[in-house]
Amino acid sequence: MLHVDDSTTLPELTWRGVVIATFITVIFTTANVYLGLKVGMTFSSAIPGAVISMAVLRLCKDSNILENTMVQTFASAAGTLSAIIFVLPALIMIGYWQGFYYWQTAILCAIGGILGVMYTIPLRRALVVNSDLPYPEGVAAAEVLSVGSKHADNEKNQKVGFRYLFRGTVASLIFMLFSSGFRLLSSGFTYSWILFRGLIGFSFTYSTALLGAGYLVGVPVGLAILLGTIISDGIALPWLTASHHLMHKGVDIAVLYDQVWSQDIRYIGVGAIGVAALWTIILLLKPVWQSIITSIEALQQRRRGQDDDTPRTQRDIGIHHILSVQFVIIFPLMGLFAYFISSGNADLSVGFIISLVMICVFFTLVMGFLIAAVSGYLAGLIGSSNSPISSIAILVVIVASLLIGYVMDNAIPAAYHGQALNQVAMALALFTTAAVITVGCISNDNLQDLKTGYLVGATPWKQQVALIFGVIVGSLVIPPVIELLYNAYGFVGAMPHAHMDISNALAVPQAAVMNALASSIIGHHANWYMMGIGVLVGIGCIVFDGVVMRNISKIRLSALAIGIGIYLPSSINLPLVVGALVGGYARKRSKGNKQSEQHGTLFASGLIVGESLFGVFVAACIVIRGNSDPLALVKNAVVSMPVQLVTMFIFAMILVWFYKVMVNKNADLEA
Repeated sequence: MLHVDDSTTLPELTWRGVVIATFITVIFTTANVYLGLKVGMTFSSAIPGAVISMAVLRLCKDSNILENTMVQTFASAAGTLSAIIFVLPALIMIGYWQGFYYWQTAILCAIGGILGVMYTIPLRRALVVNSDLPYPEGVAAAEVLSVGSKHADNEKNQKVGFRYLFRGTVASLIFMLFSSGFRLLSSGFTYSWILFRGLIGFSFTYSTALLGAGYLVGVPVGLAILLGTIISDGIALPWLTASHHLMHKGVDIAVLYDQVWSQDIRYIGVGAIGVAALWTIILLLKPVWQSIITSIEALQQRRRGQDDDTPRTQRDIGIHHILSVQFVIIFPLMGLFAYFISSGNADLSVGFIISLVMICVFFTLVMGFLIAAVSGYLAGLIGSSNSPISSIAILVVIVASLLIGYVMDNAIPAAYHGQALNQVAMALALFTTAAVITVGCISNDNLQDLKTGYLVGATPWKQQVALIFGVIVGSLVIPPVIELLYNAYGFVGAMPHAHMDISNALAVPQAAVMNALASSIIGHHANWYMMGIGVLVGIGCIVFDGVVMRNISKIRLSALAIGIGIYLPSSINLPLVVGALVGGYARKRSKGNKQSEQHGTLFASGLIVGESLFGVFVAACIVIRGNSDPLALVKNAVVSMPVQLVTMFIFAMILVWFYKVMVNKNADLEA
């Protein structure tokens, strides 16, 4: 692997790099927001960003690996800051927001993201330099940058890598144009039947983005999600519907499924996700505490002047700058919370609003640092894409709801309690959670990027500045994209306009979980019975993985992923599982060939980007034309069996093509 030593000085943070990185950030932020709202997952843009950067900068004779590293670092913010969509849609669901207010959302993302960068700077030495954590995506990105920059004859590898990304994008765009756009192909299918007086069935969505996401999450996560699907649709659904009175009244099966899922099954998923998230945090307590202690010792050494001759590759943003930024950020954060609280319908006194603001700001700063440490450790352990940011968000919203609910219940006389006050309390708990999660997700990404920079010899403080630029750009892009998608498709549980097609609504699974938790804790109502069953299921999954899977297989089944599989509908889970299993088989056939792995990653990223960009384009058309199917050539057509078979065949051919990309060991496939 190529490493630029301390004595070598090369251009790193350049204006042309900033322009290129801004373009990449806009594209991948858009893609991640769409994917996150649809399936509840985002993908790391570090490796695709590195490939695109190399493909463009190789046209400049004086480009170098460190400049590419800065572009990759800048652009990687797209894959992580988008995690804000795991929380903010819940504000729409509870009716506190009627849309995504641009400046509130942008400022929240920017403040949280910058805090995330600041918090991880003192963790770099402990978790990156003096740690044996694998950082899978950071190491992979370093290898991509090294291969693309080490020798002149590797320009072919750069071209081929970019070609695979482009192919995946085009394949996805064309398929989505004919299915979701022209409506000439089917968008999916559903099959159900009655078994022992209960309903059982499954759905499958023809989504190229989900295929790509399945490849990126890998076989263990795919199998865990499959197990969750079996628990929800194969066990819980027939059990709950067997005794359901609507089964015997001729009610439409789709209506019955939606009712049972919304009232019962999703709460089982919430319980399983919650206990899995708690278990994850418990496992991380010791290593995170050790990393914090090591970081504090390193900072004390710097303050005593023991690091005056720090090499270029070990220079972080100075401690005085870190403290200054954190101090300055407190004031806009206080103003943001004050405006957010005062915009509610509850009649609160100025003194009480100030008290709530101080509590929320203190909570954000303290909890943000703890979450930064946890997220950074997770990034090093399992990578940014697989890091359970959503599980951390679940724990944060529980703590925030308990804290704010306690304050509201004890500081305000019972006579003033009501729907308006509960709504403000729930909204404030969610908004505070969103602030903390932006800190955590950028911390997760920052340490991954710093690992890449450490391996190739980049200057840390320049990477940290680059990521701040990425945070700012992402903060400006995210609000209008979310608003556009919301107005075009709506969210499950929150439709912006009457007579919209709920089948096209975006799932926003994590936001729905956040809404359910905040509502149940503050409003004192929830399906605790089903959540209790979910807790038992989660505990069973943890025990099964720790006792059985540990002894019989190298594959570990994440209880968190199982919970997500229970919560999400099979229409989303199954194509993701297919992508994961086919990708796992392809990896086995290619025998760990790194070139094949890289091509598969880039093609998968292209599949995600293509569908995501098409979804955003159609959303814009819907908003402009006021038509829910602006590109449809066939209106209200019933999908016939021949159309279904043709769609299945085309989708299978894309999957076969994807498989061949993954098993091909040659870097110079013909265009």
